[in-house]
This record gives sequence, structure tokens and C-alpha cells, in this order.
Amino acid sequence: MRILTGYMPATEGKAIVAGFDVFDQPIEAKRRTGYLPETPPLYPDMSVLRVSRLRRENQRGAVGRSPRRASST
Repeated sequence: MRILTGYMPATEGKAIVAGFDVFDQPIEAKRRTGYLPETPPLYPDMSVLRVSRLRRENQRGAVGRSPRRASST
């Protein structure tokens, strides 16, 4: 999985996802790969579902939402 998602280089041969080489065309390959680690690396307190929603919101932009502002206290 690490090779297919581009986190680790292949030691030999090629890694292809949906016809796209993961190192020559990483964005296209990642668009076609639905992978979320069992333990999210940056948000250990969040559930997999919540991390998935957060990533989706970040990728698409939170349409129709105002950004939260920190209080000035």
C-alpha cells in the first residue's frame, strides 16, 4: 500500500494505479486511490470517518461556511 500511495519508492519495477504510474503521475494515481490508514497519522483522537470528512472538506473547500475565528482574549 505504501508503494501504491507514493509514500515509499518501489525497489524495482513499476507501480501502476488505474493505468497511471504512481511516480510519473502521482496526482492522477492518488485521485483513484481510496486509502486512509487505520490510525490517522496526524489526528489520533479522531475517528476514521471524521478524518475522512475533514479531508474531503479540505480538498473541496468548505462551500457556504464561514471560517471560524479565534477569540481575541
